[in-house]
Amino acid sequence: MSKKNRLKRKEAADAASLGLDGSPDGVFRFPPLLLFAGLLVWFYAVCRNYLPLHPISGLADFDFPAVFAGFAGVVPANALNLLFLVLLIVLSYGIGSGILSVCRIAAPDPERFIFSIGLGFGVIAYLMLLLGALGALHKNLILSVFLAGGAVAAFKTRIWTFKAGALRSEIGEIWKLDSAWKALALLGALFLALNCVMAFVPETFYDSLVYHLATPNYYLLKHKIEPMRFLSHSNFPLNLSMIYMLALSLSNEILAKMIHALTGLLTVLLIYLSVKRNYNAKTAIFSVLTLCATPIFAMNSWTCGNDVGVTFFFALAYVAYLNWLKSGDNGQFALFSVFTGICMGAKYTAVFCVAGFAVSLAVHSWRKFGAGRSVKNLSIFFGTIFLLSLPWLLKDYLFTHNPVHPFFHAVLGGENLRIVGDGGGGMINTPLNLFGFKFTDFLRSPWTLTMAGVDSMTYIGPVFLLLLPCLFMFRKMDREIKHSLLMFCAGYAFWYLGTPGYRYLLPLFVALSVCLGRAGYYFSERFTLFKALAAAMFVFNFTAVFSVARTLGLDGYLGKGASKDDFLSVSQPSYPNPPYAELRWINKNLPDDAKILFVGESRPYYLKRDFISYSVETNLQPLMEFLKRSRDADDFYGILSKEKITHLLVNYREALRNNATYREFNWTRRERDIFDVFWKNHVKLVNFKEGVYVYSVLPGEANGNSPNILEELAKNDWKNEMFMKVLIDNKMWASCLEQYEEYARYGYNVKAQIDYFKSLLDKR
Repeated sequence: MSKKNRLKRKEAADAASLGLDGSPDGVFRFPPLLLFAGLLVWFYAVCRNYLPLHPISGLADFDFPAVFAGFAGVVPANALNLLFLVLLIVLSYGIGSGILSVCRIAAPDPERFIFSIGLGFGVIAYLMLLLGALGALHKNLILSVFLAGGAVAAFKTRIWTFKAGALRSEIGEIWKLDSAWKALALLGALFLALNCVMAFVPETFYDSLVYHLATPNYYLLKHKIEPMRFLSHSNFPLNLSMIYMLALSLSNEILAKMIHALTGLLTVLLIYLSVKRNYNAKTAIFSVLTLCATPIFAMNSWTCGNDVGVTFFFALAYVAYLNWLKSGDNGQFALFSVFTGICMGAKYTAVFCVAGFAVSLAVHSWRKFGAGRSVKNLSIFFGTIFLLSLPWLLKDYLFTHNPVHPFFHAVLGGENLRIVGDGGGGMINTPLNLFGFKFTDFLRSPWTLTMAGVDSMTYIGPVFLLLLPCLFMFRKMDREIKHSLLMFCAGYAFWYLGTPGYRYLLPLFVALSVCLGRAGYYFSERFTLFKALAAAMFVFNFTAVFSVARTLGLDGYLGKGASKDDFLSVSQPSYPNPPYAELRWINKNLPDDAKILFVGESRPYYLKRDFISYSVETNLQPLMEFLKRSRDADDFYGILSKEKITHLLVNYREALRNNATYREFNWTRRERDIFDVFWKNHVKLVNFKEGVYVYSVLPGEANGNSPNILEELAKNDWKNEMFMKVLIDNKMWASCLEQYEEYARYGYNVKAQIDYFKSLLDKR
């Protein structure tokens, strides 16, 4: 039977089960028209409550030609990054395909390609960790090994003979569908295209600049993995950051962004291929569109975070698990366990994925094989995860004597932690729902959390909530859908007991998307109107995602044709009070042996000098801790000298923004007095820009005292409006001018003030 005939037979079987031939509907739990009417009422209720809370800006003023011209300009400028990305794919594919061949693990051709890349990424992450442990993080060495490895991989796989015929065939079946399904597929392609475009925008994501990129950048500066005592995030599992470390050693953060965006693209492609193979192209389209239309999936694809990367490794494990459920093949079980282990080695929140998998695996193994085999399967599964997590546990133990630092610090010990969390402070240093759990809140959480979502942590969009009732409208589900739902529900329950931010659950939405995709397919085939409603909700999500993208670089970077330096030197919605201009000045003007202590600022990425930074959310501020250890100003200066601190970087605007929430300047009157004496004797201003000031720490008395602005702000209880007063009182006219120029960028009419301070500067 030809492939085309097999496709027709599969579609006919689905159609018959739906009653499309006029036979009674055997799939739906109740009369289909009644169910559809109820679904329409549900859609109305969700939209009536959701839309007023989440209005989207219009797109009429969007300058498509300018953005297109800007994008056309940055692509050639990143030609080397694109070349490195291709070489990384070749190297990863070579490593992964070699492992699959040696282990004799079979997989369908297009999926095998993605499995190989995933395995290659995992191997590269652990190799970079090994190089860091050996003190071999030298860019020339890494480049040489990378190029040599890429050449060997290309030769071994005969990459020049590679043909994507199977992949083209699988995707090509979309063109055999009717126009409505083609339109949905095109919409999915638009989501992915937007993600690719956003990969070229300079990185401004807070978490990336604090640790996802800052930690591997620090290791490269040191040429080895060293403790970052005031940044507990550096003690997390960092498989994705190790891959970013390779990107930074080869080029820059844009390559790292491309890699993260690539993991999102591969996730969508893998799910499409798997669902199409198990069901049909229509179910596959609905499934992947449900996933990539999710705002948190798109928004996190645009960054050097790790959530989409973790989702990629989960998707690999998920597809291997479904393959094992159907075939019982030990090779697929091994892939499932290994990819889950790599997932856990990328982020602790992958524990929710592990929980979902474990429950599903236990249920399936117990029912099919009995207790003995169930224990064996779970032992292999957890043992593999432990082995792949072990390098990170050992690193934490060597650096902090706590293998899971900063968690369980009350028992295992912690270092420079800012203790937070209601009930969970001594356990995982974050608020936990476990200690205030209410079952009714749990049942309402899909509604309440969807309505409350506003950012890259929580903005899930309305699609999942709109489609959720579809899951309860069918008489039966096949085994794969049942286990997908089981693992999602188990993971969701475990997740809700912790800190329920939807970004932490993003990988498990892969499984839910497949379930909703199958349900959406049934309704779409039974009711033509449903396809129109589905298209409308996906278009709404695209408009919402596109509106967010405009604020994160489409307009400000690509639309204006701005340079990287100009874009990063002024405040952006995701990069307020930027330190970039001063970090760039430091890189150009301070000696190679300079060491910078960050004060009121937690984003050290883009700095090419040694530094001590911290996380304002989870760590104590180094300056405050050094002061608490000091007897007097001379002792404090001695502590800084021992730490080899040569300069202070103080971001006053960011300190004012954060101190109201985090109270990072928690000093006493005695400590303020010590700091004031030290400041007068040892500190000199050397440069400033955008509210960020760089000071030299001098061995003798400072040549021309610099105003102690931190003390002045502390006296005035850290009120924002007092910053300008402090500048005026100290006759810092250039700083005053800079403040008003910032107000002008926000649209305020401050021309008179700007002219006034310019005149004062001209008189000097």
